[in-house]
Amino acid sequence: LSVGRITPSKGHDLIINVVSDLIKSGLDLKLKIIGGVIQDYHLKYLESLKKLVNDLKIDESVEFSGPVSSDEMPEYLRTSEILINAVPFGGLDKVVLEAMATKTPVVVTRKGGIPLAVKDGVNGLFIRPRNPKEISEKVNLLLKDEILRTKIGQRARKTIIERFTWEKVAHRYERIYNEFRK
Repeated sequence: LSVGRITPSKGHDLIINVVSDLIKSGLDLKLKIIGGVIQDYHLKYLESLKKLVNDLKIDESVEFSGPVSSDEMPEYLRTSEILINAVPFGGLDKVVLEAMATKTPVVVTRKGGIPLAVKDGVNGLFIRPRNPKEISEKVNLLLKDEILRTKIGQRARKTIIERFTWEKVAHRYERIYNEFRK
């Protein structure tokens, strides 16, 4: 699963190529891309992604779902084996935390706030931005090792419960606010 607005910065083209290579190596997998377009430029990029899928002859293995509601997202995450987030910059994407909450292992870049939640090899796996070889290795590892995938998913859920519930986040904000108020 890959979630994010359809823009070149999200790395969907890279993920599609990686999935194509994994399929050609004999893995039976499907990629679902969830995300909408905001501008005409994004629509052109979406069309280029669909053409890439067609050119790679993996039409049966890639689905573009468009945007989904926040009520629908947990089900998409729960039914996915892995969330890939190859974005090279930014903060801590909410979808990474949501995936971890549903025990879905994450393959993510070490960007922005992600290391606050993800510990490599413990509750997720890190990749370098725009590095297809690393993405392929990490996805392949998780797909072939169900025990590792399950352990990482369980540890990810534990991380969310211990550190990222609304109550715990609100408490941290309140503590910070009170420190600066003095």
